[in-house]
Amino acid sequence: MYRERGEDASLRFPWLVALVAAVVLSAQPATLRAEATAGQRAYLEGIRAYEIADYTTVVAKMREALKTDGNEGLRKFRATGLNEEDYLPHFFLGLSLEKMGVREEALAELRESERQGAVRGKASSVRLLEAALSRLSPPPTRVPEAPTVAPTATAAVPTAPPPVVPTAGETPKEPRPTAPTVGGVSSPAQSRPTASPAAAPPADSIGERQASLREGLRAFFRAEYGQAAVRLEPLAGTDPMARRFLAFSLVGRYILGGRRDAALLSRAQSEYEKAVAGGDSLPSPELVPEAIREALRAR
Repeated sequence: MYRERGEDASLRFPWLVALVAAVVLSAQPATLRAEATAGQRAYLEGIRAYEIADYTTVVAKMREALKTDGNEGLRKFRATGLNEEDYLPHFFLGLSLEKMGVREEALAELRESERQGAVRGKASSVRLLEAALSRLSPPPTRVPEAPTVAPTATAAVPTAPPPVVPTAGETPKEPRPTAPTVGGVSSPAQSRPTASPAAAPPADSIGERQASLREGLRAFFRAEYGQAAVRLEPLAGTDPMARRFLAFSLVGRYILGGRRDAALLSRAQSEYEKAVAGGDSLPSPELVPEAIREALRAR
């Protein structure tokens, strides 16, 4: 009837158009309209940091995500559009902690990811998980074998020479003492003590110290702060540069530990002041993360 009059039904019944639009929208899945939570957005920021090897940021973002949701899952949420995002915060936190030298905590996070099982749905992630667990897990304890007792050699008992019977009218002579024989070989009456060789002093060449310093600096720039501290600490007493980067490494461990160990920060600040007093020059600011420099300046 409305067609005959040349009228549009949508103009006469606008409420009908609104009703149809509402029905269409309600039929769409809720997940298409839902926005990612703050924790899920932090997780995606951590993934982007992992792709550029910024492991300090990865650790901070994954811990932020885990505060709101600790359950991993594949295709768990949508951030933009129709792409479904995986959610594996324990997995990426463990990988990043290993890169930074925090091995025990890294192993705990990776084992939790393995226990939850979501990561098993991605073949590439499974290979990374198994390789990391193999590197971090302690070797199996081997039961020592019972030592084999070697048979003891029986020493020959020295025999006394037969007595000399004097003939008639001959003065008996005292037998001349002879050295006892062991195994048919005459042993000297008195053995001479032999001097034991002196132990060689441990090598501590300049080349070895420089090599250890280089390894410590490389570990620091890879954000492996635990390994860096182990390398640099023996050199800190004689090398101001080693002492300064030891302070940087200790601050890195303090930050990764959630900024809870005040004693570790105090020690780092003390090592830093000693390095400055020893004449070490400040490295270029871009070499040291801003968070580490700020923690050292805080008192």
